[in-house]
Amino acid sequence: MNKPLLAIAICGIFLLQSCATILSGSGDRVEVKSGNPAGAKVYLDGNFVGNAPNKIKVSKNSLRDGAIISINAPGHQDRQIKVTRKVMVGYVLLDLCLGLVPLGVDFLTGAIYKANPKEINYDLNSGNLSANL
Repeated sequence: MNKPLLAIAICGIFLLQSCATILSGSGDRVEVKSGNPAGAKVYLDGNFVGNAPNKIKVSKNSLRDGAIISINAPGHQDRQIKVTRKVMVGYVLLDLCLGLVPLGVDFLTGAIYKANPKEINYDLNSGNLSANL
């Protein structure tokens, strides 16, 4: 391979990597805070992930259609909240500085999104489930 072609190939590889793809990873965390009753069971899309309080890793692929976090405890009605995705504006601005290709890569891979909400508070005694965006 000649040197100019090698240089173009190396530059092409770096252009296909974009800010969010490199820095944000393939998942995001949602924190379920301690609430009433303490130690309630937490499920992500029907799969048990632990007891509250808990930081749940949600894959960015599952955020595409929305992930469901359920919280339940014996003697209480189950509560659910849908976790959706939100664009990270900072990465959009950084990608725009590099051109449209990195921006397109971040949107296509889903790396440019973050989980929304980031924190969930619950009180199963009163039936309340609230989220901090």
